[in-house]
Amino acid sequence: MTINHNKSNVVHFRPNSTPRTINSFKCGDLDINVVEKYTYLGLVLTEHLDYQIMAKHVATSANRALGLVISKYKSFGGLPFDSFTKLYDSIVWSTISYGAAVWGDRTFSCINLIQNKAIRFYMGIGRYKPNVAVNGDSAWKPPCVRQWRTVINHWNRLRYMNTDRLNKRIHNWAENSFRRYKACKNSNYRLYQQFESCNISDWYNDTNIHKTTVLAKIEDKLLTDFKNKWTEDLHRVSARRMDGGGNKIRTYRTFKTEIRCELYLKTLLSPAQRRAYSQFRLEILIGTCT
Repeated sequence: MTINHNKSNVVHFRPNSTPRTINSFKCGDLDINVVEKYTYLGLVLTEHLDYQIMAKHVATSANRALGLVISKYKSFGGLPFDSFTKLYDSIVWSTISYGAAVWGDRTFSCINLIQNKAIRFYMGIGRYKPNVAVNGDSAWKPPCVRQWRTVINHWNRLRYMNTDRLNKRIHNWAENSFRRYKACKNSNYRLYQQFESCNISDWYNDTNIHKTTVLAKIEDKLLTDFKNKWTEDLHRVSARRMDGGGNKIRTYRTFKTEIRCELYLKTLLSPAQRRAYSQFRLEILIGTCT
């Protein structure tokens, strides 16, 4: 068997405070380089396990997938909202959810950006229009909720896994580490914290609790938090940006009170008609009276 040493690398996974190994690695007579990151099965693994870099790499792939959905939309001259949503879920979200069991217990702006970009395109509005209106009118589940579904599915698989499997042994090691050392805040710690925030910490090690029950509790908590933040942003006096400008959706909030998919998105309109309707609702169109 011949090894391609140019495509084989070593990554020394460690905390930021630990220096990179000075050891040399060989495969036969060939030297294997020690690198800072490595792409394995489509996921970028860095030496300090920086999930931000991993999520950005996933977002780049998802953005290309979204471009494919947009090109199909344009080639058909438009699509119904449910069909566009189905395409997004099957092509774009499947790209995002791949590997989300590893990094999905955190919220990343680059991942949220992909979903907002898709909805904005369908509505026909620009990139700088408020996310409050985008999320309020489309009622798509926020990415954080969908990510946690992947995380819980992985957790459920691990808790029933045979103890001689390497995955299970690493899981048990991570479990013992965060319980023994207060400074250890690994993925098992973040998972347990989520259980605690949902008041179901006693379910964490209970193999009699079905994963659907756990998912329902966590999704309910995340959706409630999302709706509360949405309501807070809707009624803000000033914008979140640094210059402290006024809230651009002062009129929008007079008739929009809850997150739900609006009828104009599900109605069969041409892209131009939908864009005009969206812009009118979001106070983008400016008319003059003479």
